[in-house]
Amino acid sequence: METKEIPYRLVYGSKAMMSLELIILTNRMVNLDVDSNDDNIWTKLDISMEKREVEAIRHGHYRKKMESYYNQRVKGRCFKVARRYYRTMRPIGKTRREKLRRTWEGPYIINNANRDG
Repeated sequence: METKEIPYRLVYGSKAMMSLELIILTNRMVNLDVDSNDDNIWTKLDISMEKREVEAIRHGHYRKKMESYYNQRVKGRCFKVARRYYRTMRPIGKTRREKLRRTWEGPYIINNANRDG
């Protein structure tokens, strides 16, 4: 997820100052009004909290969408106790030796089954 904000601003609610700006006075430091600066910081902090909440909601929607996309391909299975099942192995690469290799793994015998699937 992209917030288009720098990490320092997300954490502290303001832009970072370079150490050089503390030594050499810049326009930003010369025109500093402490009272209005405090008010601005609190206002920006409130806005940053709102941004975090909006991003959390957006991230929740994104996760829900990804979960539903993933679950579309999942096939439900109902295993029965005392039956043998074989698991299909996915090919990693195709070489001449792996061409005649078995494509399954097992047998697995089910001892107990939880719910349906």
